[in-house]
Amino acid sequence: MTQSRIIDLLGPDGNAFALMAQASHLAKQLSLDDKKIIAEMKSGDYKNLCEVFERYFSDYVELQNKEIATGELDPKETILPTGGHL
Repeated sequence: MTQSRIIDLLGPDGNAFALMAQASHLAKQLSLDDKKIIAEMKSGDYKNLCEVFERYFSDYVELQNKEIATGELDPKETILPTGGHL
């Protein structure tokens, strides 16, 4: 299985509940322990949640805008397309 999905963390699929639902679904497809993964995702802040998600599923899903969504990068310091939005 190769990477086939992109999740924009600044969009509606980037909230914690959506990411945990996606993790549970993927874990079941991959015969992983979804309850263990969700518990790990819940064990810290949003940055931890994203890191755990990537640890298990980065071969299948790319998380975009992680640095902005987790507060590591100020959106004002990024280059955005003219007329566009985050």
